Amino acid sequence: MDFRDLNYVIALARYGTIVTAAKSLYISQPSLTKFLQNLEHDVGVPLFNRVGKQYQLTYAGKRYVEKAERILDLKRQLDREMAEIAREDQGLLRVAFPLVRGSYILPNVLPAFHQLHPHVRVEVQEMDSSRLQSMLLQGDIDLAIFSQREIDSRLHYEPIAEEEYVLILPPGHPLIQTAHRGKQKYPWIDLASVANEDFIMLEGGQRSKAFMEKIFHDNKIEPRVVLTLRNNSTVIQMVNAGYGFSFVLESHILNLPKNKRPRCFSIGEEGVRMKCVAACRADSFHPRYEQDFIRMVRDFYENMLHA
Repeated sequence: MDFRDLNYVIALARYGTIVTAAKSLYISQPSLTKFLQNLEHDVGVPLFNRVGKQYQLTYAGKRYVEKAERILDLKRQLDREMAEIAREDQGLLRVAFPLVRGSYILPNVLPAFHQLHPHVRVEVQEMDSSRLQSMLLQGDIDLAIFSQREIDSRLHYEPIAEEEYVLILPPGHPLIQTAHRGKQKYPWIDLASVANEDFIMLEGGQRSKAFMEKIFHDNKIEPRVVLTLRNNSTVIQMVNAGYGFSFVLESHILNLPKNKRPRCFSIGEEGVRMKCVAACRADSFHPRYEQDFIRMVRDFYENMLHA
């Protein structure tokens, strides 16, 4: 058995069909089928049940995959630690972002990071924020940047920034004139005054969606939702088009050209803030280049939020 064998079984368990798993592994379907037949013969028990074209793990298969993932995770940690010890400054950083954050973090951070660590390959994934913690725990990524709400003791969190979660209004809306000036960066609006307005919401599976719902719940508001979207960037454009109100992180606004930024308002007199963090496995080795990437993201946020 070698590491290739482990990856083959994990891929088939993940994708569920020979066709898709073989494609992800860049091997032929007959090769993967033959490999599985030989492996099951060697271990003496079936690892998969065949249901049509679907491959479903048996009990033995589940145990095999659990141990295989742990072995491969240890192998990745070992490779990274040895590279760091050898000071070759070579390695792989697998980093993930929620759908919108990556669009403005990467152009501002990745070129400078590449200059500092030209031999470190960076793999980037962008997805719903709700999936990032599970991907870290499964060993699919090394680092994730997202808004922290719940704390998982198996993960290590480093603070990136604390930013305001703001209310955005269509241009020229009469309520803009009712905003109050206070100690916050933005004028504030009492949410009670917008209770009967049209709102644009995010789809489920995103942390911002849950945060929106909490704000409404805390303020005893049942919003009139006129549109549900997946992408915060589209939400901002629809607010600019006069379609409704919404909430968004201020960083999503500050990275737009000034002529495309909606008016931002604090939610109530005190405002609402969210913490952006860099998260990684607590039990993993963290090479110097990973720490440099986190530092660069933190510096970027510092300059953006306090410009």
